[in-house]
Amino acid sequence: MNKQKLYILIPLIILAVAFFLIGSFLIFVTAAEYRPKAVENADIKRGSKKSVLNTDENFKVLNWNIGYCGLDAKNDFFYDGGKNVTARSMDAVLHNLESVKNILNKNLSSFYLIQEIDLKSKRSFYINQKQALTDFFTDYDSVFAANYDALIVPAPVSNPLGRVKSGVFTLSGYEIAKAERLQLPGSFSWPLKTVNLKRCILVSEIKTDVPNKNLYMINLHLSAYDADGVLRKQEMEFLQNLALKFYNEGHWVIAGGDWNSLFPGVEKNRFMPYNTPEEFLEWIEYSPSDFIGKEWKWCFDNSVPTVRLLEKPYVKGENYTTVIDGFICSPNVEIIGVNNIDLNFEFSDHHPVLAEFKLLK
Repeated sequence: MNKQKLYILIPLIILAVAFFLIGSFLIFVTAAEYRPKAVENADIKRGSKKSVLNTDENFKVLNWNIGYCGLDAKNDFFYDGGKNVTARSMDAVLHNLESVKNILNKNLSSFYLIQEIDLKSKRSFYINQKQALTDFFTDYDSVFAANYDALIVPAPVSNPLGRVKSGVFTLSGYEIAKAERLQLPGSFSWPLKTVNLKRCILVSEIKTDVPNKNLYMINLHLSAYDADGVLRKQEMEFLQNLALKFYNEGHWVIAGGDWNSLFPGVEKNRFMPYNTPEEFLEWIEYSPSDFIGKEWKWCFDNSVPTVRLLEKPYVKGENYTTVIDGFICSPNVEIIGVNNIDLNFEFSDHHPVLAEFKLLK
């Protein structure tokens, strides 16, 4: 074979091999894609000794996106314009996890709604955070719903995110009579959807001292990086229909979590430094104030931000911060008070939100 033919053949062979590898990878991730059902029963780990919630008692709910114990103040994240893909180290994850347990225990609540808790993820050094919290809160019922279960996330190409198994997690000081994982509508297009989140809500049914009237505690983590708001709109409509169904049947409803959108009345520039690049703020939009109904009550604290941007490690006054974590509750739930726990984003890119409620008869 002469050199001229060889020069032509080698690039063709390289191109063919590249197409084969890419095709094989796409076939693999498509076959391995996490495909949850629309409704799935969530396994309940028993621990609570309280069978019913008394309506004459106030109770506290703490909500916190713990950022898989990897997005602490010293870290950034590539999706937000930073460089890091994983937590800084296994020791950092373990330290943040211990701090999370201590903060939850210090702010003793009847319910804990946790988002971005990892079970088996490269980004958090495969530490089972769900198991750690379950073992710590032995007198609570606990339940988990996966919203991210990918064998390999290939982005970024130079240092892939890899294996991710993560979701939302609820701890209840009262017996959970029933728990369901409900798949939220909407998805990214193929092939991106094969390695992306499958957003869900986790619904826990709590019996009360009023026969046939339950408290439905909804743990949610709505879509991020949804610049056009297409996915969030579908998710909000789904939540609206579900919440109204429970309420119209005579029950109480509290939905809490990371909404990934601004609460009504929060100024977009409330905590924003002057040097925040606009391309990092494409996801910012407002939740509709009356998307469930005018009598439904938003419950959040506007005095302290609950989330920071991760384009660089946290420096107070330099990173963009705002309020996207909190609750909405049905008209028959009284809000006693709510406050964000200011931790200076030391252990997570979100702050805990602690609220107190009472069920109205």
